[in-house]
Amino acid sequence: MNRHQHEGTADGGLSSAILPWVEQPERIGDLRQFLSGFTHRCRNSLHGIKMSLYLCRRGIEGPVPDAWARLERAYRETERLFDRLQEIYRPMCATVVRSSLGQLLAERLPVWRFWFTERGLTLEADPPAEESLGDYDPMHLGSGLDAFIAWRLEEGISCGNVRLAWRVNQGFFEIEWNEVDRQVPAAVESRGIPRSDRSGEFRSGDSLALPLLARIASAHGGRVIFRWDPAFHLTVRWPRFRADAESS
Repeated sequence: MNRHQHEGTADGGLSSAILPWVEQPERIGDLRQFLSGFTHRCRNSLHGIKMSLYLCRRGIEGPVPDAWARLERAYRETERLFDRLQEIYRPMCATVVRSSLGQLLAERLPVWRFWFTERGLTLEADPPAEESLGDYDPMHLGSGLDAFIAWRLEEGISCGNVRLAWRVNQGFFEIEWNEVDRQVPAAVESRGIPRSDRSGEFRSGDSLALPLLARIASAHGGRVIFRWDPAFHLTVRWPRFRADAESS
């Protein structure tokens, strides 16, 4: 049985292809074997492109053309994609601390709310009545949530609020993300994928944020559950306590 449950596809692209592998931790080694050589060759090509961009920029006299800035953004997007791909298939060991989820989320919420405010949106926090201690890796979980929330904003949450809740439920930590009153075009809604970018600028089209978060959940012994109906909903769930964790 899969450890991660989802309805529809992640985004119809690379994330959808990788998620089935992440759903089965025993297949991560196979994924690493398939992709490591390919990633290494692409990295070498990227290093060459980076050097060429640097040398060409040095030769530009006067203001840098707008097209050049778009080209550099395209390079950074591509580099980030390979960084994330390697993060997903490399061995990942959760270094847990015993703390409340509220402590981690209180540190990140001001940053996330700033991202939302820049787009005229609202992020609502729904904490539990009482915080509970449990085990998690704050570095991995924090970076995974950062990537996930940035992805959702990049894909275009068009209106309404987003509610972020966390709780302990039957011995498991749960983080729940709910997008409400989201207006999704019918053509996209029927495919179960987020809206595409209409800015005309280069975008990778797939940040791999969802399989990354699923990989982090798996390293905690947990899973992600998500769906579009048509608004996007996601739950990250993992055991509250780990047998190999030490109380701090």
